Amino acid sequence: MSFGALGFLTPLILLALLGLPLLWWLLRATPPVPNQVQFPAFVILRKLTQREETPDRTPWWLLLMRLLLAAFVIIGLAGPVLNAPDRTQNRGPLVIVLDNTHGAANGWSARTAQLERLAASIRGTQRSAFILNTAPAFPVGTQTLLGPMSFEDLQQFAERAEPLPFAADRNEGLSAIEALDERLSALSGSGGTVNNQQPEIVWLSDGVASHDSGTDLAFLRALNQRGSLVRYRDETRPQPALSQAPPDPAQPGKLFRIRKLSRGLGFSGSLVAQARDGRELARQPLEIAANDSEAIVPINLPLPLQNDLAQVRLEGVRSSLGVWLADARDRQALIGLLPTEREQNAALLSGNHYVREALNAYASFQTDSIANLVNSNVSMIVLNDVGSMRESDRASLAEWVERGGVLVRFAGPSLADAALDEALPFLPVQLRKGERAFGGALTWATPQPLDQFSPDGPFASLSVPGDVLVRQQVLAEPGGETSERTWASLSDGTPLVTGRAEGNGLIVLFHVTATPLWSDLPLSDTFINMLRRLTFLSSLSPETLDESLTENATTRYSPISVLDGFGQLRTPPSNLSGIQLSETTQPTSPQIPPGLYGSPDTPIAMNAITDSEPFAPLSLSGIETRSYAASPPQYLWVFFFTAALLLLLADMMASLWLGGRLRALRPSAGVSAMMIIAVSLVTFTASTPSANAQTAPLDLPIDQQTIDSTLTTKFAYVKTGDGETDRLTALGLASLSQELSRRTTVSPSAPIAIDLTADDFSIYPILYWPIVPGVQTLPDSVLAEIEDYMRLGGLIIFDTRDDERASIGQETAEAAALRELLSRIDTPPLIQLPTEHVLRRSYYLLPELRGRMGARPVWVAAGSAFNDGVTPLIIGGRDWAGAWARFDNGNAVRPMIANSFNDGPRAREMAFRSGINMAMVAFTGNYKTDQVHATILLERLGEKAP
Repeated sequence: MSFGALGFLTPLILLALLGLPLLWWLLRATPPVPNQVQFPAFVILRKLTQREETPDRTPWWLLLMRLLLAAFVIIGLAGPVLNAPDRTQNRGPLVIVLDNTHGAANGWSARTAQLERLAASIRGTQRSAFILNTAPAFPVGTQTLLGPMSFEDLQQFAERAEPLPFAADRNEGLSAIEALDERLSALSGSGGTVNNQQPEIVWLSDGVASHDSGTDLAFLRALNQRGSLVRYRDETRPQPALSQAPPDPAQPGKLFRIRKLSRGLGFSGSLVAQARDGRELARQPLEIAANDSEAIVPINLPLPLQNDLAQVRLEGVRSSLGVWLADARDRQALIGLLPTEREQNAALLSGNHYVREALNAYASFQTDSIANLVNSNVSMIVLNDVGSMRESDRASLAEWVERGGVLVRFAGPSLADAALDEALPFLPVQLRKGERAFGGALTWATPQPLDQFSPDGPFASLSVPGDVLVRQQVLAEPGGETSERTWASLSDGTPLVTGRAEGNGLIVLFHVTATPLWSDLPLSDTFINMLRRLTFLSSLSPETLDESLTENATTRYSPISVLDGFGQLRTPPSNLSGIQLSETTQPTSPQIPPGLYGSPDTPIAMNAITDSEPFAPLSLSGIETRSYAASPPQYLWVFFFTAALLLLLADMMASLWLGGRLRALRPSAGVSAMMIIAVSLVTFTASTPSANAQTAPLDLPIDQQTIDSTLTTKFAYVKTGDGETDRLTALGLASLSQELSRRTTVSPSAPIAIDLTADDFSIYPILYWPIVPGVQTLPDSVLAEIEDYMRLGGLIIFDTRDDERASIGQETAEAAALRELLSRIDTPPLIQLPTEHVLRRSYYLLPELRGRMGARPVWVAAGSAFNDGVTPLIIGGRDWAGAWARFDNGNAVRPMIANSFNDGPRAREMAFRSGINMAMVAFTGNYKTDQVHATILLERLGEKAP
């Protein structure tokens, strides 16, 4: 029974309210408890008179309190519900078709509220519920059809359900409907009906049409044939989708297309561009009128900020459709060009024009003098047919190339003439005098085609075009040096492109012009690909693309993070196989979810939706349609029972007061009684769930283990898969944590085991890594996280635990595994632990970092390559965890091995001190080393050192 939004689960209990008048009649005649008064008996007997006594009546306010108490109990037992679900006469199973898609994410709270209302509708009944999810199963292997479910199961599902970052696959939903028929038949045994009634089907729709409208109609017909169907849709908010629009030459910057489904609803908000470190780079307001379906919004950023762009978001839209992830392949370099008169007056005769056209989509350009270009942020300078240069320009250009710039030169008449008179600088090879012409009246050869690209050059993976002919070129002096530096050659063996390294930079020469005057190369796609490769070779670029992004299209790139349905980046499932470049143009799927792949510095992006994918409203007729509920049902019985308990306690106190019992208590006892009652009320209220509280868990992009670990200090260790090694490591770090708590102000909690491929280890100050033979091959994304962990202040302790066995000079299996691991990680140069190193004095003054054994030296990072001179790694084979490990009774797990490093009974104590020193370096860095310079700093400040 319900009265608007208020309903009752068991309304018949309300009939008990009719008995309140009888209760009132009984209570009003009940006399209060007589008072106990101490009195002299003879005085009372002398004044005693004979008369008929009548009982006193209960005070009206106490009577009202007791009536209210009874009423609250009756109403609470009736189960009052705010936003009560609609009661139906259908007693068949409840089938909920849930569009758990990215189109439903922005209004997901309305879906979960409706799920809770549907769960409440089957509470107290024998009805079963089924859930049919229309989004593809993710991670792969999870179920899309759930059930049969009870009220409690459906309630729990509503609390934890989340949208997925995919569109609905209603074609796959048809197969799920057939599987539903089998489950309904098994449930009822009568052809899919329960209690002689067909299922009640509720479709919680996202309002987005499939790519094929016929699939939507077939899906609708299949649902209609199996029961009474009601479709819910969100009519209170528009559903927008964000994608990158094709570039428009008339508009600067990146263009983004925002589409919305509902034409009757307008949309206003902001488009926010964010950097890789979370900074806001730009904010662009936007508004789409109610009658419009889309808007094009530009984001204009300076080149350095554009290359730092990580994502663009629709502010306030909690959906993967409102997020666009930036791809490293979209980053642009800044290329410097020298101004030419032809570029202004005859563009088709200017080499700058063809360079601009080739790289317009991948770079920005700055036209200026050489002196100004080298002082700017350009990463590549193109010299088109430049012969002699001033000495000042030569000096500044040479310094710029040494710092990492890429200098690209194109040949031409001026370069050929200058080569006749002098040995020109900034050339990868020595040129012969004059140019060579093919196909003329006095020549001996025909135009030459491009023959091959050097396998050692940057163009190695490019295919050789068959339509590029060279009619004229400048020749290089033949010899071994020319052959080594040739990156592209003609069919007669002469070089077309040569290059060489100079310092941190490159010098490249195209032996033809940048115009079609000498060859067909500037008119081909190969010209674009060659220049693009050169663009990203500069170490002065904001980011250098991963070489494999441009040279190996068949490589599979491991996932870094994936987008969830709400548009948050999360750790990818372990069963994802990665992505190839050719797959980035395909729609997303559970095998290729939206997210970032490859390297964290140069990621490949898969977005939830592209500009070419359709995004249209779902248009269906002949079906009952309702709006989503504003809020989930809220059970109010707790308030009535709480009020009844308070009235019961008040009635007890009033009865004691009327009976004079409170006056017999000492003041302190009365206060104590009141405090006990107050504490009881507070405890009861705190333990009672609030009807207004959100039952769904917080939507955080961080797993619970990471949240718990940030609240306390913990040491982490790498799980090796060897049970004994992991157990010993856990005991060792636990014992070290206990010693730290006892001796210092650091109080670590129990250590935690880390799976490098699944867990976030960036929050732990120390990562202890015991090396075992046959260590698993880690993906590039994990190796990049390890490098970032070391760069950002983490300390990794690599322990091969093989010093005793390695003393004979042979490489152990553990050492070989460590060498293989370190060969794939960008580590700083290593040195043996110096005598004055901070590790020896961070807390204790130690001669060595003692362990359970110790025959070989300990290695640390050399110099100040990382973290202000603080080493990010310690490498040794001394089994430190074995020396620290103790049982609960305090006995050591493993004995110390006596040698020149571990002599005497204090060996284990020295091992603990070594561990404490390592921990202090991880926590405090090189502050002990800085104390050495305190005297010098005081003298510079004019103070006298103590």
